[in-house]
Amino acid sequence: MPKNYPTGSRLNIITIFSIDSISIQFDTEYNEWLNSYREALQAVAGFISIDAIAGYQQSIIQYYLLIKFESEVHYSAWLNASESLAILAKRHQLVTAKNTDQQANGVLTHFTLPAVKTQPLPTFWKRALVTICCVYPLLMFLIWLLKPILSSLPVPFAMLINVIIAGSLLTHPILPFAFRTLAPWLNKPSQAHPKKTNKSTSNAI
Repeated sequence: MPKNYPTGSRLNIITIFSIDSISIQFDTEYNEWLNSYREALQAVAGFISIDAIAGYQQSIIQYYLLIKFESEVHYSAWLNASESLAILAKRHQLVTAKNTDQQANGVLTHFTLPAVKTQPLPTFWKRALVTICCVYPLLMFLIWLLKPILSSLPVPFAMLINVIIAGSLLTHPILPFAFRTLAPWLNKPSQAHPKKTNKSTSNAI
């Protein structure tokens, strides 16, 4: 009999569907955690399988987890085990947002994806600043580098060649790399300034 093959009724099989939202900067740590989680589950009685699918949305990665146990009894026993508590505590440190787990019994199951929450774009001045910091030094470097080759051409044509090369490099990989690297700062919400209130005092007579 294959390892982790359900020995009880197939109607008792429980599937847990969970979504973990991870900041792209913690992707490596999350994958390390996921591997340790999978290894720990392999030794748990009643465990059948775990599958993970990753979906990318700007600077956030969503992991869709499907975990199967032979029964809800086995799953509850795992949740209450000390090893499970330690592993799941690490998970909570990595996720930026975790949706409520969905559970279903039986072999044929279906789950409902939560409403997609679109992440607002970073503020205009941050995006403009990153773009300027990438465009200006790259363009100046290309002008200096290609000057011996393009000096004989008319200025408009020489500038066109520089812009074509710079535009290609900015499209990929420079700007995507810059926005991924600076994602924590770009997506950090601006601190709202406290509103000034007029203090007034009144004396009761």
